[in-house]
Amino acid sequence: MIWSDRMNCELSDGLSPSKKEALRYIDENQAIFTGLSRKIWEHPELSLQEYYAAETYTALLQEHGFEVQTGLADIETAFSASYGQGRPVIGILGEFDALAGLSQQEGQTTEKPVVPGGPGHGCGHNMLGSGALAAAFALKDYLEKSGREGTVVFYGCPGEEGGAAKAFMAREGA
Repeated sequence: MIWSDRMNCELSDGLSPSKKEALRYIDENQAIFTGLSRKIWEHPELSLQEYYAAETYTALLQEHGFEVQTGLADIETAFSASYGQGRPVIGILGEFDALAGLSQQEGQTTEKPVVPGGPGHGCGHNMLGSGALAAAFALKDYLEKSGREGTVVFYGCPGEEGGAAKAFMAREGA
């Protein structure tokens, strides 16, 4: 979504300066997040097979100064990425898997698959994950500019649709 200046002003009325700054950061960097969402949309991967998504996210996180740990809970496509140090520690969960049989051409309101029977993002995880990443990046920006202590951890969670990766990640202490 691209916000107009009018929408941005309406949404930020009554917010603290740091929250307004977070919205400004996200607006100014929206191409990162919409670009990521589009890449994930164009490469839908089923539960626990999200290799393209995991590689795309981890590369972007590393490029922006996050320390990445892959293979969480012995799941190849699960990862965490952290920035900062100390407390508070704020975790943000991003999902990116697709669903079987939901392949769909962009902008269509009737069924028009890209690949008949193929996977697709009818569940919106291409947007949920990139939106979560926007929050993590805005928090990183806040930590940098404020000089405050804290850690932001982005959890790349595969297998949300039927794979229960969250449960395995939690069981392993992630």
